[in-house]
Amino acid sequence: MSRRTKAIWALTIIQHGTASFISVFALIHLSAPILATFGGSELASQTMLLGREFYQGTLSEPLLVLGPLGIHVTASAVKRFLIGFPSPPSLLTWATIPILSTLPIHFATHRLYPSIPDPPINALSPGELDYEYVKFGLQAWPWRNTLLYLVLVAGTATHALEGARAMIRFWQPGAAPPKEWGWKRWSTVAAVVGSAAVGILTLKGETLIVTSRAASRISSAWKHSILYRL
Repeated sequence: MSRRTKAIWALTIIQHGTASFISVFALIHLSAPILATFGGSELASQTMLLGREFYQGTLSEPLLVLGPLGIHVTASAVKRFLIGFPSPPSLLTWATIPILSTLPIHFATHRLYPSIPDPPINALSPGELDYEYVKFGLQAWPWRNTLLYLVLVAGTATHALEGARAMIRFWQPGAAPPKEWGWKRWSTVAAVVGSAAVGILTLKGETLIVTSRAASRISSAWKHSILYRL
């Protein structure tokens, strides 16, 4: 086995290992907006706060979320450099485009900017950074944020399903996906995106429950991104 082949094999193992951590995080993180369909922002906030106990601690965030995500992206990029791009690109590759286009914006507006300690943001507390923050963004920039959320969800769901398919092929070469895989794949993606869309519509229709001072700080956090100053 050549060094290149060994490197590709090792990078694949790294991809699959880190994907497990990312998948657990994604499932927990996506459950909150989907559950908003049934219990509104209150249930979504409760679910999100429970999830934060798992993935947003001093050690858990870098070890369980940011670290695996960074390693996964790096391993994927190096592996792609070694094996080249297929022609045409696979759906797994295409699905990374919406993720890489929207995830940095999502992380910045929902995690980095609200934590800025300087005025006028003054570091929103975990209690302030609940789904009222999301509702504010959806009601202030409805089309912009709806599109960003749904593109991110669609890309993530597609990449996860295609990634699972690639893992099956790698670990069980003889276990080919059934012929109806394509139909099941797209119906699953549609179900996830549709559920998220209904949750978003529910949040957009709710009354915003924040003080004027909190609204000013939340607005400043959103507008720290140039996307929300245009």
